[in-house]
Amino acid sequence: MAILANIRKRKFVLIAIIALALFAFVVGGSKIFQKNGKVERSIGEINGQKIDYNAFQDKVAQFTKGGRSSQMKASKQVWDAEVKKTLLNQQFDELGITIGSEQLWNLLTSNPAVQNQAQFKDEAGAFSPVLVKEFLEDLASSNTPQAKKQLKAWTDFETSLAESEKETIYNNLVKAGVVTSEKEAEFNYLKDNELVTFKYVRAQYNTVSDDKVKVTDAEIKSYINAHADEYKADPSRDLEYVKVDEKASLDDENALRADLKKAVNGVYNTITKGTDAGLKDAKNLAVFVNEQSDIPYNSAYTLASKLPAVLKDTLPKLPIGAIYGPYKDGEYFKISKIEAVKTLPDSAKAAHILISYQGATRGNPNRTKEVAKKMADSILALVKADKTKLGKLAKDLSDDKGSAAKDGDLGKFAYNAMVPSFRDFVFEGKKGQVGIAESQFGFHIIRIDDLIGASNAYKLATVAKKNLPSKATSKALFTKAAKIEIEAAKPAAKFADIAKKNGLEVKPINNLKALDETLPELGNRREIVRWLYDTDRKIGDVAKFNVSKGQVIVRATAIRTSKVKPVKDVKAAVSKILMNEKKAKILLPKMKGSDLVAIGKANNVNVTQANAVSRASATIPAAGKEPKVVGKAFSLKVDEQSEPIIGNSGVFVLKLIKKDAAPKLTTFKNQATQKTKTLRQRAATDAFKAVKDAAKIEDNRKSIF
Repeated sequence: MAILANIRKRKFVLIAIIALALFAFVVGGSKIFQKNGKVERSIGEINGQKIDYNAFQDKVAQFTKGGRSSQMKASKQVWDAEVKKTLLNQQFDELGITIGSEQLWNLLTSNPAVQNQAQFKDEAGAFSPVLVKEFLEDLASSNTPQAKKQLKAWTDFETSLAESEKETIYNNLVKAGVVTSEKEAEFNYLKDNELVTFKYVRAQYNTVSDDKVKVTDAEIKSYINAHADEYKADPSRDLEYVKVDEKASLDDENALRADLKKAVNGVYNTITKGTDAGLKDAKNLAVFVNEQSDIPYNSAYTLASKLPAVLKDTLPKLPIGAIYGPYKDGEYFKISKIEAVKTLPDSAKAAHILISYQGATRGNPNRTKEVAKKMADSILALVKADKTKLGKLAKDLSDDKGSAAKDGDLGKFAYNAMVPSFRDFVFEGKKGQVGIAESQFGFHIIRIDDLIGASNAYKLATVAKKNLPSKATSKALFTKAAKIEIEAAKPAAKFADIAKKNGLEVKPINNLKALDETLPELGNRREIVRWLYDTDRKIGDVAKFNVSKGQVIVRATAIRTSKVKPVKDVKAAVSKILMNEKKAKILLPKMKGSDLVAIGKANNVNVTQANAVSRASATIPAAGKEPKVVGKAFSLKVDEQSEPIIGNSGVFVLKLIKKDAAPKLTTFKNQATQKTKTLRQRAATDAFKAVKDAAKIEDNRKSIF
């Protein structure tokens, strides 16, 4: 009563709190952003143009309808479309690209989707733009909800036609600006066809011990900053985790085995308070299995080769009626009774004609079941009279269009590849036999073309129980995960030591982007990525999450906001570059001289000849890609020797032997035309990429999805 009295005294405060909570709930769904002290409702900005949150969410909802796509994937599709549409529209506005009313009308009336509609065709069956105009005028003048809905659909269609046409005009303008001159074509031709042959000596960098050169982190960082374009990086974050699997303990497994053993001789009936017959004496095995098992009764036979590994050696030695188990098979413990044994083909070949009807799976809506049965019986009579007719009849009449195209032939298939009724007819029949089997798809007229091999097959009545943890085990595992989380969150805690103490393995996940959702081994865990990207997240923060079959404790290990890759991520690659630069300085004095042979002897290397090398390939046999060296070769005169050249794999000195001129051409017009055509094929894509790279895009999706 005292509590109620206090609430009454503060009822206006309480009402205000509830109102604020409701407001937060409502706007929380539309995500409020703070920017420069102002409240905004947008999913992002593209060159200053805001993308409305609610409109964006409506489009995402359309993509995710019916489970066709995850929300995260849908948001990416919608966002990419919004970015493209917005940037292109900005380009259209800058260039003055518009679609006039007359042009739009021509686009509408020339569109095949409009021209093919029956309502827009005159008495002669020809398309009539006048009928389109009258139809749209009627829609515009009508105030019915249906008419308004139709008019909006037509307006949206016209808008899409206009946008598509503007994009076509824009792309054509871009393509028109892409031209390869004959001079450019000549340069490319010479680059491909002019050749040089030269001799060289090379002092490789790997001949200098790494101990003789040292590279510091400061030098690496300075190099990265000087080559920032080569080491661009998106913001990313790292985490590490341990997983506490929710699995049955040894005690749980032993209890499950004991329950299955009891089920052999008798099962306690909670209604009658008595003991019913067990698997050993049950009169109706199908009913018994369906009542006791986590996996329904299966009347199919299992070929010896397809038995679970644990049964392959044992089952063939047991008589009919014998019970084997309990045994473990994947996620289940099972006991199995041998109901029957028979010899069945290993595989079969057959052809069929499917006659479907209303209500059947993927059925024929124009045929009743009764009509289908009569039709199937008639076809069966024709096939029995002449089995070769099945192919022609399948092509003309079968509702299975895939096999109909192959004269009804289904090829070779295994025992369990077909539905039960079809399977039983074929595998328990004889080669050449013709008959009918009914399934959920309709009536099958079947011809057995071949029965291949023969093996023992077993019909088993199996009671299976999933190997799940008990409540006590689940509680203990939950407690274990909670203790790890608490201990790992302590300031001086060492995550690896805590994991080791609990018999767990720490696993890292690196370079997670803000919009990632799938984590290695953990699957779709968007909630973990969202936690990792919280604005107040710090390195060392710990959290626990429920996942499939267990819980994970995650720890944030790296937060990267720089647009350039950190030293540790590129240290190995950059260190090699800088070490080679320092090794080059050591090697350069040893490469001085006027005679290649003498320089080679001084460096303990042989003189090598490179034949017919082009600028386009810039590849030297036995040395690899060396554009600086090849470029220098083209600048030399015959018999001229170069100064030492710092290449990719070492320091080179070369001597030009000969130059082979490219075959002369009177014109390069064809080459220019072909190059222009090639460039124009990707011009629109390259142009949009350039526009996008230059745009200022702010993406706020990570705060919502």
